[in-house]
Amino acid sequence: MKGNGGVKDIVKVRVKGGVKGDVAGVSRAFSLRSGWVRRAATLASLILALNGLASALSCNEPANRYRNQNIFSSVKQTSNIQFGSNKNPLHSNNTENLFTDIFQPNNDTCTKRPLVIFMWGGGFQGGNRQGENGDCQNFAKRGFVCATTDYRMGNGGSYTIPNFCGPTFMSTQDTRAAIRFFKKNGAQYGIDTSLIYIGGCSSGAYAAMHTGYLDETSEIPTYLASAITAGGIEGTGGNPGYNSRPAGVLSLSGGLFDSNWVTPGSVPAAMVGCTQDPIESPDSLGQNGGPPFFISDFDFQRLGPHFKHAGVTLLTKPIQGNCHCPHPTDGTVGDQSIDFLAKSAYTFMTTPTVSVALPRWPPFAALSAADLARLPQGEEWVDARGERVDLKSRNAGNAQGVSFRPGLYFRRPHGALGGRR
Repeated sequence: MKGNGGVKDIVKVRVKGGVKGDVAGVSRAFSLRSGWVRRAATLASLILALNGLASALSCNEPANRYRNQNIFSSVKQTSNIQFGSNKNPLHSNNTENLFTDIFQPNNDTCTKRPLVIFMWGGGFQGGNRQGENGDCQNFAKRGFVCATTDYRMGNGGSYTIPNFCGPTFMSTQDTRAAIRFFKKNGAQYGIDTSLIYIGGCSSGAYAAMHTGYLDETSEIPTYLASAITAGGIEGTGGNPGYNSRPAGVLSLSGGLFDSNWVTPGSVPAAMVGCTQDPIESPDSLGQNGGPPFFISDFDFQRLGPHFKHAGVTLLTKPIQGNCHCPHPTDGTVGDQSIDFLAKSAYTFMTTPTVSVALPRWPPFAALSAADLARLPQGEEWVDARGERVDLKSRNAGNAQGVSFRPGLYFRRPHGALGGRR
C-alpha cells in the first residue's frame, strides 16, 4: 500500500460501515497539522477501536477462547464449497474452479466469529488445500472459523520468474476472491466479516503476505506478463462489490518481495520463521530447489525495521535452526506456531489500533541488471545499519536490477564479519 510521502504525523483509524454492507477494518490515514485536530482524531480513533474491541469480545466465551488449544473438543468440516473461478495463463489459460473447506467449532453458540483463511505450501508447484486441514482444525478448536482455500499454481518443473512470481500474484487475486466470498456470506458461516485474517505456510504464507501488502495497481511488478496480471489487484475470481482488505496477516515461513509495500495504514502481521530456513533465507536462492533469480525478498528477520518505520504492528516468533514451516509442540500450548499466530490474531482483535508513523524514507535509487553484472561476484553490500543489501544471484537473463535507498553503503567480501540479514 502506497503511503503519503512527506506526511510526518499519521494516525491510523479503523472505520466501520461501508460498501455493500462491509468495509469494516479499513484504515484511513489523515495528515494532522495541529495539536487539537490530532488529539480529537486520536480520541475518535480510540472510540472506534474500542467499539471493534467490544465486537471481538462478544465471542470471548468460553474463557480463554482463541488463546488456548482445545477450547472446543470437536470441529465441523464443510468441504468443497466453490468460492470463485479464474483462468490460469500458466495452464493453457484453462478456467480453474476455486474451492474452500470450512472448519467451525462444534456446539458453539457464538454467531460472529473471526475467520482465519490458512493456505497450504508447495512452492506454487504442488500440494492442495487439504494439506492445511490439521492447522485449520487447530484454529477451529480454539474458537475461530478457519478455511483452507484454493489458489492457482505454476506449471511445475524448474522455477522461473513467471512460474514463481506469477503464481504469487495470481494467488493474491484468488485470496481476495475468497475474502469477498466470506464477506458476502458471513452470516451463513457465523463470521464477523470485520475480522478476517489471512495466512498460510510457505507459498501459502507468500499468498497471504502479498494479499496484505501488494494492494495498489502501481505496485504490480512490471516484469510480470499482462496475462498474469489480468484483472489487476482484485482479479476476476468472483464476488465483486465487497471489500477485499483483510484484518491482518498470519505468516508461517513466508516473505514479501518488496518491503516498500508496507506503508502507514497497512494491516498488522504476525510472522513465524526459522532462523536458518533453507528455503526462505535470501542465501537459498538457487539452492535447495529455490528460485535462482533475483527477487527483493524480505523474510521475518528483515521486515521489522520496515514495519516499525511505517508504524505498522509486526509480531515475530523465531524458531531456532534449519527448518521450514516449523510446528514444534509442547504440552502446554500444543503447536507453538499455531499458538503464536492465534494469540497474535487475538491481540490484533483486542488492541485499539492507533499508530503514528515515522517520516517516510526518501525514494529509492536503482542499479540496473547491467550495473549488477559489472559488480564483482564475490562481494556483498551492507547499509549503514549493518543490514545486508540483497544483490542475489545474477543469472544471465534473469537479473532484474536492485533498488537502493540513498545513503551510505559498504562493500566487503561475501560473508566477511557475519552481518545482519
